[in-house]
Amino acid sequence: MNNTDYDSCPYLNQSGMKKLLISPAHYKAWLEEPKDEHPERELRIGLATHSLALEPETFDSKYAVSAVGDRRTKQGKIEWAQFLESSLGKICLSPEEYSIAQHCSDSVKKNPWFNKAMSDPLKKVEQAFYVRNKEFPFGLKGRLDLISPENNIVVDIKTTSKPLTKHYIKKSIYEYKYGLQELTYMILCNQNGIHVNDMIFIFVETKEPFSCVSVGIDNPKISNEAMEDFTQANALFSSCMSHNSWPDLSQSQILI
Repeated sequence: MNNTDYDSCPYLNQSGMKKLLISPAHYKAWLEEPKDEHPERELRIGLATHSLALEPETFDSKYAVSAVGDRRTKQGKIEWAQFLESSLGKICLSPEEYSIAQHCSDSVKKNPWFNKAMSDPLKKVEQAFYVRNKEFPFGLKGRLDLISPENNIVVDIKTTSKPLTKHYIKKSIYEYKYGLQELTYMILCNQNGIHVNDMIFIFVETKEPFSCVSVGIDNPKISNEAMEDFTQANALFSSCMSHNSWPDLSQSQILI
């Protein structure tokens, strides 16, 4: 499937689970948000980094790099509008954003886990997986950055504008529920006949010195919380889909 087909597939993914765990109404609102043709700067850099590192041969078909000078001037604004019009269907990058993405990609390509996975002749890059069975009657899906069956690992790239301190990484894992992402990806792989037993997150800075670090989750607390979240989110999804009901937080009580 291409991106449009993947996005339109009504199966639940790990990003949707995080919205469901706030409330079904939050999930429904997230689904119905209009697709942004021009993502925010940080997202543009992150997407471009993924493309340059994982699929450089397809970069030119998906991205356009502007040669426009100062976009604050009248002429610059006109040239930028013309550039956007001539680049319909592509993600548009400024020269600075493109340069940052190149630096990030170069850093990722030095990572030993990345190289190990990319050297696997059976590797799968930007691969979408789907599951629908008795356990997941309304479907489960995910699009994975990099899978190496030979090494039994999944690799996921995370770009960040923050310095890669241990405190920041630990906070990010909890805040963004990367344990839930890891569990979901493991299940998707194993349900599709690819055995993986480890996931490596590669964090890379979008600022000098563009440092890159490999992160593995080896924490029972995070793993247990991920299993609880996964079970709860999938039960919620099945219930909401069965009854076509997406309740909000009105009847909820939170004790702190």
